[in-house]
Amino acid sequence: MVFASPSMINNYGKYGDMLSFHITENLLKNLNSKGSKFQVGVFFVYDSNNRALLAGLAIICNKTIVELTRVFELFLNIHGKPPQSFITEEQ
Repeated sequence: MVFASPSMINNYGKYGDMLSFHITENLLKNLNSKGSKFQVGVFFVYDSNNRALLAGLAIICNKTIVELTRVFELFLNIHGKPPQSFITEEQ
């Protein structure tokens, strides 16, 4: 599931040239049906003063290529355009 509020959509519209994505660890205590913890993915953009602004949030059940691809596709469907640059710490 991917979520973006109107202000997040506005942030991405103004500053969406560079997008970063990070997955938090142990933020949610809920477990999925397989006993794994849900994780939160956070999409950030950066304004002209280099401040991080939220552009979207994702609830992630499994950190698989298929799941992360689906998250990014949903993010792009919400915002309508891809970023020029994309930064992530994921391997």
